[in-house]
Amino acid sequence: MAKAALEAMNELDLFGARGGPASVIHVLADEAHKCQAVLQSMLPRESNSKELDSGLLCVIGFPAFAVDDAQLIHNTKDAILSRLQGKYGCKRFLRDGYRTPKEDPSRLYYERWELRMFENIECEWPLFYCYLILFHAFQNDKRSVEEYASRLEKIMVRSEDGILLVPESYAVPQDLVGFEYQKPGSQLREVVGRCPFLWGQSLFILGRLLQEVSIVCSLRFVFGSYLNIDARWRPCKVFISI
Repeated sequence: MAKAALEAMNELDLFGARGGPASVIHVLADEAHKCQAVLQSMLPRESNSKELDSGLLCVIGFPAFAVDDAQLIHNTKDAILSRLQGKYGCKRFLRDGYRTPKEDPSRLYYERWELRMFENIECEWPLFYCYLILFHAFQNDKRSVEEYASRLEKIMVRSEDGILLVPESYAVPQDLVGFEYQKPGSQLREVVGRCPFLWGQSLFILGRLLQEVSIVCSLRFVFGSYLNIDARWRPCKVFISI
């Protein structure tokens, strides 16, 4: 994310069209290259402490678009899907105990050997289906967009007003944990956490906009590095046509 921010800020005029040379931010190329070298050396690992994290979807795709190597992007996405994807979204990372029935809310951390009790019962987050929709939308892969949009709609919660809501996560019920240990992915899960989960809900709406309407945005800070915009930054203009 730091690498993407540096690239997006480079030559950004803080006062837009009304600015001048004194209001332009200049980023040293070496700083962005250092971030890129570290990032590419770690992927598809999330960090030295975690092997893989679904949060990398927002690094290789929207909103960071921080990786230039197409093969590395493909390998990272495939690793996430093969190891973390489930029926109700993606796990954040392996042996993630957050909101699982085995979690002890009074503890701040667990020893490495204790994390085994969370294996195969990690919560699954619909949020990452939203990121996958956006990822494939920017890749212009309509088939994959439709696939994940369909998966997401099946696990969304419908409100009394008929509005589809993105829940925070799905967990294995306490009484079904034993069966899930024996056969991972076999048990029905229940919604835990907030509903709607505003982070996921906002990405869901953005994904729908990309699917159903035509959006043209010249906001360099968000899309500049992805669209490779070389022109001088202009005030944001959004055009929506139905």
